[in-house]
Amino acid sequence: MARPKKFSQKALREAVGRYFDSISRTVPVTEKIDSGSRDDKGHVIWKTVPVENALGEEAQRVEFLIPPSVGGLCAYLGIHRSTWAVWCDQEMHPEYKDITTAASERMQLWLEEQLLTRSGKDVKGIVFNLQNNYGYAEKKQLELGERAGRAVAAAAVMPMEERERLLAEIAREFGDGGESGEE
Repeated sequence: MARPKKFSQKALREAVGRYFDSISRTVPVTEKIDSGSRDDKGHVIWKTVPVENALGEEAQRVEFLIPPSVGGLCAYLGIHRSTWAVWCDQEMHPEYKDITTAASERMQLWLEEQLLTRSGKDVKGIVFNLQNNYGYAEKKQLELGERAGRAVAAAAVMPMEERERLLAEIAREFGDGGESGEE
């Protein structure tokens, strides 16, 4: 007999929402503008005013007091990380699909925002997380040179023995410091 579920759909949705609410706050977006007044030393007195978005509404942003994470969510829910991974399996638990996907996307959004807004080079951990948990990949290009490029294209249709011979020839060329310039 299977163990009863710790969370119903509704209870899990509410608990995940409470996790994010417990580590974040919503703050108004403001800017400082010149009030038109000066202090007794002639310095501008700045006034803080709310910023309106393109719809004419007061802009707000969610600010995380603690970075959202799968580990933090699991600790909050009182479950093991492997349990969360099982719940994220859409074939095993289609009833949790919307909840787990929304939580994952919210964590991914925070990581993307941090990657775009953090100053300096303090983003290695964020890049690591995005690459290992969210399918991001760093694009790398390799310039092969004309002969090597033709060889790679031709290798797709040639027999294995000929491929091996060609690769050995290319390896010898590059072992000698690059393409020899012969055609």
